[in-house]
Amino acid sequence: MPDEATRRMPHSAEYFGAERDYFWNADYLDLLFGRLGLPRPAAILDVGCGEGHWARLIAGRLSPGSSVTGVDREAVHLAAFVRALATTETAGLSVSTLQASAYDIPAPSATFDLVTCQTLLLHLREPAKALGEMKRLVKPGGQILCVEPNNLVGRLPISSLMSVMPVDEVVRLSEFALRYVIGRARRGLGDETIGESLPGLLAEAGLQDIRVWLCDRAAAVFPPYDTAEQAALLDAGRRWRREGLGPFDKAEMRSCVLAGEGSEAFFERAWADYLRLDDRIAEAAANGRWHTAGGTLFYIAAGRRGP
Repeated sequence: MPDEATRRMPHSAEYFGAERDYFWNADYLDLLFGRLGLPRPAAILDVGCGEGHWARLIAGRLSPGSSVTGVDREAVHLAAFVRALATTETAGLSVSTLQASAYDIPAPSATFDLVTCQTLLLHLREPAKALGEMKRLVKPGGQILCVEPNNLVGRLPISSLMSVMPVDEVVRLSEFALRYVIGRARRGLGDETIGESLPGLLAEAGLQDIRVWLCDRAAAVFPPYDTAEQAALLDAGRRWRREGLGPFDKAEMRSCVLAGEGSEAFFERAWADYLRLDDRIAEAAANGRWHTAGGTLFYIAAGRRGP
């Protein structure tokens, strides 16, 4: 659910590959939702629901007779959301969708027991405004649950290759990542480090009983790369490079780096470093020599609306 109107493809579609099925450990989600102590049954609203990856996991932990509503601006995502929720086994689960902006959701106030989002706020120009709308929709005593990353960590050139790379190249790639993240926010495309701001945003929204956790899943890749999860992670990187999407969308990366006060000359040199590092990773992986613990940092924050 981006703020920009012009898009070449449905927002985030390039990130809805098989790798997204490995965000969570099932026992961690059991623990998390045990901590939340949702009503039985519960009414859930997933804002920026995408194709239902997050809502499907929630639905499987709800009591019979619960309801899940997905909100997204993309009709194609909402259709996939309905298909995803159809696979859950929760008895009597009611599923519905709303095609809308996160800033203006056509639903009555104080309707839901839990209003949640996963990787939504990092795409928004005005995350506090979206949280205000989420607060409007949650019942008094109900909870808001946000799951957001610090993606800067994953953009840094840290892996088993760093020790053999020229120091200037490591520093330049780190600067490249910082300028990209800063420039992206300046362009109104959202803050990729917004996970760090979640507790403060919830406090500013007037929520109570704020709690913050870290996701316990690492996106580790290591020889012999023989699990389905590692195959999905490696395939995602190859797909993005091949199709010029996501972190390999050169025009988008350039726009953000320049907005982050990087020069054209800096961008071209850092971009060459960036592609060279990807080539090194591919070569090292082919020889069984590349590994990383994942470079992921995923925050979960919950707050309760007062009576």
